[in-house]
Amino acid sequence: MSNTFSVDGFARDAQAAIKSAETVKDQQVAVKELMTKMYAENSTDTIVERLNAAVPPGANLAEMILFAEDDLTLLWGQVPPRFQSAIHNHAVWANIMAVIGPEKNIIFKEDASGDGTLNVAKEVTVQPGEVLELAPDAIHCIENPTTSPARAFHVYGGNFKALDDERDLWSWKAKDKIHFSLEGVMKESLVRMADGGNDVGLNAVAKAVPKLEPIVEKLKGSAAQGKEGTEAQ
Repeated sequence: MSNTFSVDGFARDAQAAIKSAETVKDQQVAVKELMTKMYAENSTDTIVERLNAAVPPGANLAEMILFAEDDLTLLWGQVPPRFQSAIHNHAVWANIMAVIGPEKNIIFKEDASGDGTLNVAKEVTVQPGEVLELAPDAIHCIENPTTSPARAFHVYGGNFKALDDERDLWSWKAKDKIHFSLEGVMKESLVRMADGGNDVGLNAVAKAVPKLEPIVEKLKGSAAQGKEGTEAQ
């Protein structure tokens, strides 16, 4: 890979590394090495400039996919201030590199009882330049713990555009497994933030995606009413 980062160049190098790897884990490790090398050899400004330039016109804030083929997806994560996501999986391995600001990950495991209960396994906050590896069966949610926008480069070992039927989403309050969709991810993310009284995150999402503002205001109103009712008891 040349010292001047490009999305197409990185994708070609990553696909070559994936093709030459003997196991799925080897694929993930090899691509992580490419990501670490890319960060070390290019300025943050260059990385951000090239990733921004590769975002397709009209791309959804939730998943700004820069490249997607059968074996690889590159995603430029745009994380509003104090945003907290729904619980979800990917169905393929994932490497997450923070580029601007940290990204907090809460990683879950399904209970050994087999009843579908989710337990928190660990929390990991990825700092700029660091890469978090998530196995194909990993379940997690993310959070921007700061009041500034964050950006992260996500690389996946499969085609996100063809994986919706294989992926899962969990409701925030009941932790029930539900049908995966981008709309569902955003809805449960908003529910999570409203449930925690995270008005900063809710307002940031409403600003970034104006069509969600009515939903945000409704959730904030419901949360306020619930708080008043609890305090009155």
